[in-house]
Amino acid sequence: MVQTFFGRVLSRSGDHRAVFYLGAATPAADCCGINHLPSSHTGNYCFFNLLTIALCLLLIDDAAIGTSRRDIRALVNSAPTGRVLPNQLCSYAALAVIVVTLPINAWLIFSAFKPQSRPPGWLAKFYEQLEAFRIVNGYGLFRVMTKDRGEIVIEGSTDGIEWLPYEFKWKPGDLKRAPGWCAPHQPRLDWQMWFAALEAPEQNPWLVGLIVRLLEGSRDVTGLLARNPFQDKPPHYIRAMFYRYRFTSSEELRQTGAWWKRQELREYLPTISRDQLR
Repeated sequence: MVQTFFGRVLSRSGDHRAVFYLGAATPAADCCGINHLPSSHTGNYCFFNLLTIALCLLLIDDAAIGTSRRDIRALVNSAPTGRVLPNQLCSYAALAVIVVTLPINAWLIFSAFKPQSRPPGWLAKFYEQLEAFRIVNGYGLFRVMTKDRGEIVIEGSTDGIEWLPYEFKWKPGDLKRAPGWCAPHQPRLDWQMWFAALEAPEQNPWLVGLIVRLLEGSRDVTGLLARNPFQDKPPHYIRAMFYRYRFTSSEELRQTGAWWKRQELREYLPTISRDQLR
């Protein structure tokens, strides 16, 4: 729940407005960067939070680095009078941008919670006029967070009766394995498996290639996994099952030692055998 909250609110308020903050004052750098600290500590967003924070570093005035607030105020007061008007214009321009974009930004955040909702007619037309400038677009990563955790479990068998799961390094599998912390590393295969669970098998042809390599016993592929249940000889059959994963309660965790509970929903990919590869 904590991860979902920060993923929806803080990431949305940081990602798609980071570029907008470039026109604001130095405190905006603090706001944008601090916004990403809670989300980076409550979700595995790999290096994306660090990239946004790095972008916010461009907002910090060079004069502010290693300088006290009193010295900065004195530096501003002693600035040449010819720069007063340009500085005021920059402030007014930033304020105007905030006033213009605030309603749309508020709507984009609201639509993250209710993706099916539609904006009022006047706001939709206003948004169309500003869309080309790319200053209020909802292009942030994970703009809409999923409420269910669907997971693909790849299983192998030598006889088609007893099935053993392949364990990945990061994504949920074993019910008693606690969630890992991978940031800032991005485990590409595990992430692809998560995205594949959000789509149909036809949209992920690479998954069939993965299964083929497992049937062939490719060491390059099995080396990407946490546990290969068929170390000596690759299985004769492989299938992919689709489960819904949920966290157990604190009471269930104490009693069973399981971090996850799951429900089998359907077969994601039908059984593929080595005979089909010939």
